[in-house]
Amino acid sequence: MVVSIDYKEIEPGKFRIFTYGGYKATDLDPVEFALRMQDNNCGEILLCSIDRDGTLSGYDLGMINNLSGRLEIPIIASSGAGSLQDCINAFKAGASAITISSMFLFTDQSPIKVRSFLWSKNINVRASKSSRN
Repeated sequence: MVVSIDYKEIEPGKFRIFTYGGYKATDLDPVEFALRMQDNNCGEILLCSIDRDGTLSGYDLGMINNLSGRLEIPIIASSGAGSLQDCINAFKAGASAITISSMFLFTDQSPIKVRSFLWSKNINVRASKSSRN
């Protein structure tokens, strides 16, 4: 099971999980919640920074690094990819996988370009159906 954690920074260094598309704050800290989900046999965490979503400003590397050092389950980094280097940075920070949306919509990057770039940097990527032929 994948658990999605959508969070915002509510003051410097203090984060909270939000629901309802980022409109309703909870009292839950994303790190504590991720650890609790791991203890409850979650298979992986989809980590979504609401503040970075759609900004093309890069993933929240601090949060990825913090969680990857504390979790034994994979982290899927989401929200913020704007360049090929952002993708590399997420993996270096500890992500096991990444999601990309706005970068494909608002730049000339494509899934094929991203996969080729990651492969050239020795990051294992899944083969697409079209590349298996």
